[in-house]
Amino acid sequence: MGILVQRRAKCTLVDYLMLRLFAPLGIKRPTWETDYQGNSFGSGGLFLSLSELHKFGLLYLNKGNWEGQQLLAPEWIEATAKDHVTNPPYGYLFWRGEYNSFRADGMYSQLSIIFPDKSAVISVVANCYDGQSLLRAIYDDLCPQL
Repeated sequence: MGILVQRRAKCTLVDYLMLRLFAPLGIKRPTWETDYQGNSFGSGGLFLSLSELHKFGLLYLNKGNWEGQQLLAPEWIEATAKDHVTNPPYGYLFWRGEYNSFRADGMYSQLSIIFPDKSAVISVVANCYDGQSLLRAIYDDLCPQL
């Protein structure tokens, strides 16, 4: 999908999203992995700091609204967060989880977990090779305290 957007917009995915998403969120120009032709795939390879990743989670918690500006359509947020694949539960690039949560889940547990029913976001930047144990700790130890 990222390649299709780049072709249509005639610019890189980062350039396309800078004014539309990253700048309004206060995210300086991020790094996004590209192939040898300069294409970003869009489904992975985006490098964000913990605070930037957390802003992304807050944007989704607030149904695409950031400081009074609607950056993403609420309908898109709802569509990304519901199951489109049931085993394992997966939406549009978001995994479904316990407590009616959904999460952006990067390599080695780069997580932003949105808990709409608890009005909360938990974000983690880790180098964890046992992501399931980390998720288990979040669901078992942190969520009951929200």
